[in-house]
Amino acid sequence: MLIYYANFNFDVDGINVYFPDIEGAFTCGDDIQEALHMEKTY
Repeated sequence: MLIYYANFNFDVDGINVYFPDIEGAFTCGDDIQEALHMEKTY
C-alpha cells in the first residue's frame, strides 16, 4: 500500500487538493466531504 501526503487549500470558491509527491496530481471539491471523496478516488 502506498501512502501520499495531500495538501488542502481552502478558498472562497472551494477546496483544492494536490499531492506534492505526484507530478500533476490535483483535484478539488466544493466542501470538505466532496474534496475528501475526490482525493480518495483520484
